[in-house]
Amino acid sequence: VNRRVLARDFGEGQAAANRPLFLHQLVAEILPQLPDVDARLREGVEVAEFGCGEGWASIGLALGYPDSVIDGVDIDEPSIVAARRHAAAHGVSDRVTFSDAGTAALGRGYDAVFAFECIHDLPDPVAALAELRRIAKLGAAVVVMDERTQAEATGKLLWNDFTDRYSAASADAGPVYRNARLQRTMFV
Repeated sequence: VNRRVLARDFGEGQAAANRPLFLHQLVAEILPQLPDVDARLREGVEVAEFGCGEGWASIGLALGYPDSVIDGVDIDEPSIVAARRHAAAHGVSDRVTFSDAGTAALGRGYDAVFAFECIHDLPDPVAALAELRRIAKLGAAVVVMDERTQAEATGKLLWNDFTDRYSAASADAGPVYRNARLQRTMFV
């Protein structure tokens, strides 16, 4: 089996599996569990989605929070191309942009930063969390929603490693929410 074909099929399958969650439940059920984040998004803010894949969470955010602007970034160019196509089909490409993470110039200044279902795939999740903090405005929320992991162990280890390595970064931004959908474990 050609690895490139297999990887593309896997990526498309994962995006299709997550699409209903991101287009429907994310805004209707999940984010309202974080009332301060939900209220901010309803006001209309600048949002970054790290590891956006084919863009379904960014599109769901744009549909549910029409006054917000979303920048999605990912390392997979075919996913970025698909995300742009999906955004156009859903009529939100005027408020959602997708960029290759390797070339995106993400500065500090987002009101909310999200990472949905991607941190567990990264070779250095702690560095990724630091990047999420770096691009967030002072006081911005950083929301990490990931696979159903053993939050007691994984979350504490990851968070302790993050705060040990990046204590200055953790002090100058707002709360980090982990597993918002599965378990309300708040990193402060």
